Amino acid sequence: MFRPSPYDPKARENKINEIVAYFDNNRDVFNSALEELDDYNGELGDERIYPMWELCDHFGNLTLKEFLNKTNDNFDLSANYFKYTYDGKIETCDEPDYSNHYYSMAYAVEELHDNRAHIMGTLEDNPELLDLFDELDEIENGEIDE
Repeated sequence: MFRPSPYDPKARENKINEIVAYFDNNRDVFNSALEELDDYNGELGDERIYPMWELCDHFGNLTLKEFLNKTNDNFDLSANYFKYTYDGKIETCDEPDYSNHYYSMAYAVEELHDNRAHIMGTLEDNPELLDLFDELDEIENGEIDE
């Protein structure tokens, strides 16, 4: 027997787009949520971006020559962050940016929403985002139509 969806798919899509817009305007919150999810399940894998102060934690046991062999040509010690490249080198960047981790930001929102229990630190620090995720829950549970 066919059972209709308990929620309006258009309302759900609109709420997801609203959360995408929130993340577009608050990139640091998006980064924080994704890093918190990564702490739980390794979501970012090799794409994790680290603050420069963790450099010694990763490479402190290498000689200078070994370390330099791991850097790419434009490695900048005055940068704020570093990450691993696909060929095992490290490169620097000024700001973390995980916007290309998922094929779409809407999918990223769904992934974060599905794992919201594991990003509560970010949600508690950002009540507006918590409200948006709660509203998405209400739509999915058929409690409200938007």
